[in-house]
Amino acid sequence: MRDVDVTENVYRNSIPFYSGRIVKIFEVEDITIRGLARRVQKAVLDDGHGEIYLNLWDDHAGQLIEGDIVNLLNCWINEFHSSLELNIGRFGKIYIRKEAGGNFEGEVQDDRKVL
Repeated sequence: MRDVDVTENVYRNSIPFYSGRIVKIFEVEDITIRGLARRVQKAVLDDGHGEIYLNLWDDHAGQLIEGDIVNLLNCWINEFHSSLELNIGRFGKIYIRKEAGGNFEGEVQDDRKVL
């Protein structure tokens, strides 16, 4: 479900709800930003309209696997190296949903809740 047209200029805009299926997951990386140690993991999310990169920061990194259907709450989008990317950080929530027959809409359902 795409609540925002991610093709528009939405740099650093907050997105209250986004959902899709994790189709690819990369290794967790330990990086340093402005002198602070951080963890980040990149994934590819298919939202039913196309694919977008998803950056999982700190406690969210390492929590998802390929095939997970997720509802993302309080994420943001930015442009990095000419690509739009979703980000979920410390104030965001990830809900991993049960199989929904390809339909990403509807209530947040059970399963695992990532911090």
